Amino acid sequence: VEQRAPEAPARDDSTVRAETATTGAGVTAEDEARSDAPQSARRESASKKARVVRASGGEAAQARAAADAVETPDQLVREAEQKYLAAIRLLSHDVRRNRARLDPQTAARFERTLATIDRTIAGTRRAVRQHPGDPVAVNYMLAAYARKVEVLREMASY
Repeated sequence: VEQRAPEAPARDDSTVRAETATTGAGVTAEDEARSDAPQSARRESASKKARVVRASGGEAAQARAAADAVETPDQLVREAEQKYLAAIRLLSHDVRRNRARLDPQTAARFERTLATIDRTIAGTRRAVRQHPGDPVAVNYMLAAYARKVEVLREMASY
């Protein structure tokens, strides 16, 4: 009778990424999880991986890539602002489509609220442009954008 080795269970991408996520000195989570492998074998595997990384200049390349990937606070603020503006555009489109469903009083209340928020956004944007390093101004501006998204979502759900 021929015996077959049991098949490995199917693994999705997240399992593979979790298994190959590196820890400290290039030892993967999979390596650490192997309790049946002798300690010396695990150390040897980690040592080989570390030598490969060093030989390929990987540590320096990784450090350079990390330094290049660091964004300045101004870049992060602009990116957040762009994401809010994109969400506002999408939600505004939905609100325009559903506007006829709103009774006139509700529509007027929403419009007044949006006008107030728009004035707040304009004022806080000016403050952020004049004082880009001021975290309070940035927080107020991003909070105003978040409030506008919230109001537009509410309007779109009516």
